[in-house]
Amino acid sequence: MTFLCFLLFVILSVVQSRQAIVTLLSGHPNNAEKYVRLLHFFVTSLRSSGYSGEIAVMHAADFPINHTKLAAVFGVTLIAVDKILIPHNKKNAHYRSMLTKLHIWNLTQYSHIMYFDCDFIFQHNPESAFAECSWSQLCATLDT
Repeated sequence: MTFLCFLLFVILSVVQSRQAIVTLLSGHPNNAEKYVRLLHFFVTSLRSSGYSGEIAVMHAADFPINHTKLAAVFGVTLIAVDKILIPHNKKNAHYRSMLTKLHIWNLTQYSHIMYFDCDFIFQHNPESAFAECSWSQLCATLDT
């Protein structure tokens, strides 16, 4: 079954050419306003860098935001996902849902994805990385 799913993903990747830069809104509901502000800076800096492609924002299904307004104001595609919680991390709620970003592997509607945390500020257009990494199924860099 795993081989079949992987084969289907590869076929979809070859057939369609839809690229997106993806980020995640998740965390404690008390910090929702802070994360929406970070998303504003993320999208603004990305658009200011010259990037005109699709921006997809995964968000935890229980994240308290006005989804319609957020999509309209920021011009992003919203994708609701379930939180993936780290069960033994009860001390720091911020890091408890960090594994939720693993849902990027389920975004098979895209042929290429670049993931950035929503606190990233773009100084240059990252679009060339799609071509630079086109030869590989997985391309990564250090988080500096």
